[in-house]
Order: sequence, then structure tokens, then C-alpha cells
Amino acid sequence: MIPRLRSLVCKDGPSAWKAAGFFVNSNNQIPLGAFNIQLQSETQSGKTAAEGATSWLWSGIDATTSSISGVETSVLPEREADEVETEEIVHPNGVTTVDHLVLRTSDVQRTKAAFEKIGVPLRRETDEIYPGLVQLFYRPADEVIIEVIGAKDASDDSSSAEFVCTLWGVTFNVNDDLSTASSLLKGRVSKVRKAKQKGRSIMTLRNSDNHPKLGLAVALMTPHVRSSL
Repeated sequence: MIPRLRSLVCKDGPSAWKAAGFFVNSNNQIPLGAFNIQLQSETQSGKTAAEGATSWLWSGIDATTSSISGVETSVLPEREADEVETEEIVHPNGVTTVDHLVLRTSDVQRTKAAFEKIGVPLRRETDEIYPGLVQLFYRPADEVIIEVIGAKDASDDSSSAEFVCTLWGVTFNVNDDLSTASSLLKGRVSKVRKAKQKGRSIMTLRNSDNHPKLGLAVALMTPHVRSSL
């Protein structure tokens, strides 16, 4: 089977994401095509909690895998993976799918080795976008992009410092020029600006004391023009 990222497990409750313009189904999932974000119930999460993503669900990798670069990992059995249904909708904020997840690591080489171990090939590596930082890009099954980011001069010796790798943020694709989200989330989003990806625009969602906080950094981006990943 082909390695495929199926779901991100987030400890936030549904109310915070609904307030940000996302549809949440009866299973406390945010459907995003072949991918979803699994939320906790309000009782489990606490209505004001913003604890972020704690683990993810994959298929097509070794069934005994419990961690990828320190991120808690579950594996969907092959039979269940074949039965997963795609739920394609347009959310009230205009979101349709996930463009990419951001994984922050204290040791880029260690995280690179972890993806190699599960059979996910590196698509691109660069240190030219952000000064002092290295970015790795993966795209399992040509679906959700995983962006790994870490310090360029980090030691390869994991014993020299505590290793930390966290699911930090997510960027969503929308179906318009961001006008729907700008109107719906007025006062909660940044100004629209040019994205690093050629021909695209992006804006970020801000947490504030006046709205339920999200445990992940969230950005919204206009549709793909052309991708090299």
C-alpha cells in the first residue's frame, strides 16, 4: 500500500472550529476530502481548551508504527483504509481541503530519517525561504503536503539536547479569493498578502480573548495555480 496521511487528531472541542467557520460532522470531524481533523467532544476537551494536535492517523505504513519523529501515530488497518469514504464539502468560511501541515522539529535530520523509515520520499529541501531555517516537504499519496521546519544549525546529536517535534499548524485551501473568510471572520483574520507559492494569496486566523481559541496555527490560502510538489 501507499503511505497516506488520513487524519489529524486535535484536542480542541468543536465549538472553537465552528466559530472559525468550519463544519463539524456528527463524529466531531472536520471533513476535508480524503482527509479530516478529528476533534474531541466539548466534555473531553473543555470548552475553553486549546491544546492543539496531539497525534495523527496513517494508512499504508507498518502496522506496528506508534510514533513518527516523536509524534504519536496510529495506523488504519488495510481493510478499513479501503473503506474510507471521501467527504467533499465547502465549509462556511470557503475552505475545501488542507494544503499543508507544519511540523516543527528540533532536529531536521532525525525527522528526515523518520519519514524515510516509513517510506515517504522527500520531495524538496531548502534553506532559502527563511533565514537560518531548513524546510523539508513531503506529499504522501500526492495529497496533503507535510512541511517540516527546523533550525539549519541544529545538532545531529539528539543526546546533546532534548528532541522536540510537534504538529504546529495547518494551512487550508479555499475556493475563492479569501473574500468569504474575510467577511465571515472579520476582525479575526490578518490582511490578505502574497503567499510564498507563486500566484497565491494567504491570510492567518488570529486567536483572541473574544473567541474560542484554536490549538493550531491556522492559515487560509487561495486555490493552487501550479504545484511542483
